[in-house]
Amino acid sequence: MIFRRKSYPYPKVRYRDRDYYVINITKLNELIGENVKVEGYIKDKVKMITHKAGLPWSLESRVIEKDHYHTTYFNLEGGVVVEFRGIALLRSNEHVVIYGKVVGRNTIEAHAIETENAIYVFE
Repeated sequence: MIFRRKSYPYPKVRYRDRDYYVINITKLNELIGENVKVEGYIKDKVKMITHKAGLPWSLESRVIEKDHYHTTYFNLEGGVVVEFRGIALLRSNEHVVIYGKVVGRNTIEAHAIETENAIYVFE
């Protein structure tokens, strides 16, 4: 059997060796599991969470930092939640272009974030 990937009637762009569908925020829930490019403005304050490895007194938290990472969360207009694994210095009402995967209803896991002044990429 040959399985063919489902195609959608939206234009595609190639960014960092991946294909992304260029869509409006209102069409986001039609493409769950697909890579999308979305533009919008940040609605609320940005929330950054630090994840640490091990207990503070353990050797692994001081020597081995492979499990130490940061996650940035923010909301776009229209109720879309964006999760970016990394540090992104963003502010409220800033225009952003998101390249990422739609992981759930109104939720995007960002691979890259472009602003007027910077590009943030998760590798």
